[in-house]
Amino acid sequence: MTNIDHKKQRYVKLLKLKYIEKKILTSNENAELDEYLCILSTSLDWETKDQYINLLQQFLIGEINLVTFYNDFRQRCHSNIKVYDSLKANFILLSPHEKSEEFAELLDEISMYCTSYSEIFALELSKEENDSHELDFRNFMEKIYLKIQKFLNED
Repeated sequence: MTNIDHKKQRYVKLLKLKYIEKKILTSNENAELDEYLCILSTSLDWETKDQYINLLQQFLIGEINLVTFYNDFRQRCHSNIKVYDSLKANFILLSPHEKSEEFAELLDEISMYCTSYSEIFALELSKEENDSHELDFRNFMEKIYLKIQKFLNED
């Protein structure tokens, strides 16, 4: 049995203990379960990376505007959460890719920036101020896109 298969069996056991048998897990067991759930989450981000990259590309070439990018990015994240919940409920763990954790960190940067930027949406700004914020947003997304491209092209 491979190490990943053993880990998957352990994950299923911990999930069943916590959610079916309603046992209180030790702090070590909770930490172990959290680690598996993090692997599941980052694996989903990795599996859907092409959709995230396509969304960034559409924004950067002007096919979609900032608001559409923001909404579509959040929708993509929510879709992954739904799949995550389903996989967790069915005791399924994806095998992680070696780059999935780092890719998820890049997505977190986008998410945090979008969240901080969402406060600006509510403000009534002049056209100049709005244009300035949009330019800042675009510049940030260009930097992240380049980081992602560099990261994906590393061997």
